[in-house]
Amino acid sequence: GYMARRARIWQVLPLGATMWSGAFASSEEAADHLLKAAEAADRHTAHRAEWVLRDALAECGLPLSRGSQAVLGQGPTSWMEIEQLHRPPYRMGDEPYLLVYLRRQDDEDEMTVDREVTDADEWVALLGDDDTQLRGATFAAADTAALAAYVVDWHRDPEATWTAALAADHAHRLAALNAAATRS
Repeated sequence: GYMARRARIWQVLPLGATMWSGAFASSEEAADHLLKAAEAADRHTAHRAEWVLRDALAECGLPLSRGSQAVLGQGPTSWMEIEQLHRPPYRMGDEPYLLVYLRRQDDEDEMTVDREVTDADEWVALLGDDDTQLRGATFAAADTAALAAYVVDWHRDPEATWTAALAADHAHRLAALNAAATRS
């Protein structure tokens, strides 16, 4: 942020603010105020899903980009896209991608990285290419280490991760069909 002396008082302009505020007697008081405001902002930001994920993947060195979109009737959505560092030709056709987002376990439609992570959340890894999307895996909110390992595995071999996710999806659908058949 910024500090300025106006007449006999010091005022501050925190980063992201649009108006000067405060009436501090000394530059030290103004600087302390700015420092406390920055620390509070850092604590809030550190718990947001985007930064929890960035921290979990920081050691892996994988590039992330943030995406968002307003969905009619659903509100804004946001996600993190993990990019491929090496882009060889893929046998499965189009270039694969991996999106990761957070959602409440009871809300299939939520897709966000813009709020704090809670115990009632789960991470969702969505695999895809230009033609198809498939839920790759879900992880408990506190299990960011497993999510990071999944992302690293996908990055090493997107086709193997896609094949495993497709097999799991087919097994889930078959189990649902079998359960429906035994009820009728």
